[in-house]
Amino acid sequence: IGEERERQREFALTEWMRRQARVEAVAARIRIAGAELCGGDVLPYLGMSIASTADFDEEMRPAAARVLGADAKPRILRLVPGQPAEQVGLQLREEIVSVDGEPVTSTTQVLERVAAHREGAIRLGVEREGREEFVLVTPLAACDYGVVAVADDDVNAFADGEDIGINTGMIRFAENDDELALVIGHEFAHNALGHRARKTTNSLIGAVLGGLLDVGAGILGVGTGGVFSKAGAGLMAGAFSKELEGEADYLGLYFASRAGYDAGVAPDFWRRMGVEHPSSVESKYMSMHPSTPERALSLEQVIAEIRAKREAGAPLEPTRPD
Repeated sequence: IGEERERQREFALTEWMRRQARVEAVAARIRIAGAELCGGDVLPYLGMSIASTADFDEEMRPAAARVLGADAKPRILRLVPGQPAEQVGLQLREEIVSVDGEPVTSTTQVLERVAAHREGAIRLGVEREGREEFVLVTPLAACDYGVVAVADDDVNAFADGEDIGINTGMIRFAENDDELALVIGHEFAHNALGHRARKTTNSLIGAVLGGLLDVGAGILGVGTGGVFSKAGAGLMAGAFSKELEGEADYLGLYFASRAGYDAGVAPDFWRRMGVEHPSSVESKYMSMHPSTPERALSLEQVIAEIRAKREAGAPLEPTRPD
């Protein structure tokens, strides 16, 4: 049983990494293209994640070592395709030993040094064949919202004002990256609009995320604000009012569209959501979300607005007041 438990931990970690890679790849395009929409919530983005075994829940450390090659040193455990870190030739499992000439021995130190970098290329020291080699990586300005795949079968996603969580149920429900971009853009919009501070009702829709979030909390996205730096912590989110959900739907389509995703899939996405959750088809007085018919029709109007701007050669900037 003990051996099988370890095999299942390895399997769980592998599956979590696969899902996390998908949401981070989509989120990378959105966070970069939408940096102007995030106000002051912007930090340098390199497109890589690092971790050491210290960043994992204790029971997951052996699996992390076997599956990811993690050890006590901060190593690159994930590279986002097409982003700066991959473009300059950084490799999986390479140890980061310095940032801009300052030695680093933990993921926290790497994140802090990258976040403190102000302009130009970042000089990363990596261990190669027993010696330190230096690589220059030019970061991109990006929304400072961490994204984590959450082990939860509910077809849901949430924002806490700083980071966002996408349930595995939602990841499976999103049939393609265009649909996943709708979800990520919507949650980014909640954060960018300050909805957590503005909302008047706080209904818990998140929970302590359990073992896989402990793993997720250890996979630190460089330059994303350290969403995963609080190992073992749970992300919580509140239910927003219909008005705030409508605002997030509107701005969320701009986030997705600016990143090159097809916002035209939004109405059918919400129609399918009505099939998944039949009660959402009806508009209820106490409901915290618009009904799926309301959302589909409202989003069609936003899509028409975005298409008109494209045809006119106008920038994709939201025009509705907050």
